[in-house]
Amino acid sequence: MKKNIILIGVIIVIIFIVITVPKNNKKNDIVNTEKENLDNHNNSLILADILNYDNEILITEDNVDNTNKIIERANLATGIYISKSSTELFKNILYNVFGEGYYDIDSNGYLVKIKDTPIQDDITEKINNYISSDQKCIVIHISDSYKGILDNGAILDFMIERTNYVQKFSYNEKIDIAILNSSLLLENNNTDITSKEFYEEFLVNIFN
Repeated sequence: MKKNIILIGVIIVIIFIVITVPKNNKKNDIVNTEKENLDNHNNSLILADILNYDNEILITEDNVDNTNKIIERANLATGIYISKSSTELFKNILYNVFGEGYYDIDSNGYLVKIKDTPIQDDITEKINNYISSDQKCIVIHISDSYKGILDNGAILDFMIERTNYVQKFSYNEKIDIAILNSSLLLENNNTDITSKEFYEEFLVNIFN
């Protein structure tokens, strides 16, 4: 009789495990998917805000989401794309690192190589590979903040950590976003390194 009671107890425990474990796993999958969807929405919002040259409302009060439309309208190609508001500042970075006449930004906003730099290093190799790539696009923007959306749907500006040179995001497997910290860039108070090394640090953080 005692053995029968123990056997029944074991069977009940096994049945409980079989029933509850799949449900817990399923719950975790849902949570992870929701977080992933939120991250993707955030990165879509960040990219759309950078490319929003017509000052369109990103997400209206009645929840009409214009972010995908704005991104599609930009029709990004592969290579290194610099946002319109960041063109001159990014040219200044290139000038301080490489000198004049090696790289430029074309009328469509893409970085182009004019001629080889005197020194070929890891940075120039990565830049040149991106320029000639037919696989990926990196969008470069200079700002001290970026848009983010909260769980309740509110859109806020998030400040980049003061000491961070670059904040990076991934929109999808083909488009990356690199936001250069304008506060750090414009202050340039680092006396421990040369001016060239300071500007070079931004490029290292973009293409690492």
